Amino acid sequence: MANKRKQGEQNELKVLHRLAVFGWLTSWLIAILIFPRSTEKSAEKMASRVADRLLKKREISKRELKNGVPFYTLTASGAKRIRDEKAVKACTGKYIRARNDVHRIVANLALIYLGLRRRLTIIPEYKIQKNKDRYTLNNRLPDGLIFMDEQSMQMFDGTLTWVEAENSDKGNDSLNRIAEQAIGVARGDVLHRNFTVGEVGEVMVVCPKESNVRRVIAAVEREMLKGVSGHPLSENDVYRLSMTLRIVRVSLTQSFKMTSIEEVSPDDISKFIGPYSHYVEYLDAWVSMKKESPTEEEFAASEMVKMDESAMCSGEDDSDEYDA
Repeated sequence: MANKRKQGEQNELKVLHRLAVFGWLTSWLIAILIFPRSTEKSAEKMASRVADRLLKKREISKRELKNGVPFYTLTASGAKRIRDEKAVKACTGKYIRARNDVHRIVANLALIYLGLRRRLTIIPEYKIQKNKDRYTLNNRLPDGLIFMDEQSMQMFDGTLTWVEAENSDKGNDSLNRIAEQAIGVARGDVLHRNFTVGEVGEVMVVCPKESNVRRVIAAVEREMLKGVSGHPLSENDVYRLSMTLRIVRVSLTQSFKMTSIEEVSPDDISKFIGPYSHYVEYLDAWVSMKKESPTEEEFAASEMVKMDESAMCSGEDDSDEYDA
């Protein structure tokens, strides 16, 4: 009984920790982060039980996204507990509105599956938005950062993967900026690569729909034809772009559970034509996470090693919290 109680308390602290890192999470996201080695059905049940206990203790709060899916944030009491017991800097999610729900979910899923799943250090958008000065590059903020392993650092001549989530079906301004960022990284442009936390060696664009993928590809092709700052791309630039740009599609159900994460390969980009070869990598949403998920110690080390300690709230109420 004592061991069971201790495990329950550890699971509660894990949930509080993840909420401190990501800002807000659905029950399914809690399940894949806390119980990845269980079956999906079992993991969701356990995540729900832990969340119910924390709700009774008033250490988390529960609200609903636009489609009615519940999500959780830290209360002041929950933030205090994780600070006191695990020395994790955290603040209440009282002012989080979670309006850009699809955008945030697909970005976080990319960080979880293509970052944490591969035992890489991540910085989620929640932390980035809390310290905009530190993470601004060329007047842009990423939707997430993944620190590369040594092999990738040598391959891309950088230390970071810049993550962008793109789920809009209207307007080209954001798409054009993403394309410009990707091309700038490929060309080795200091304005698009170097900032306070490292050097960007790769740009990953994450999309929830096929139409988003096509729009990203079209924007990149437009920028390639136009050139950046009036300078046309060399053959070497085009080759590097085919290596440094990754386009990933995350498929979601209506209740925001991921069914698959697929990576697109830009094999024909040198000809300025699409489509890219279709989905060179397929990852089953649950099995792959269960198989390769980092241990709790590895997660803590990954998230904390390069976590920006100053990117935190200034007070318990954190009244300047943005609409996450």
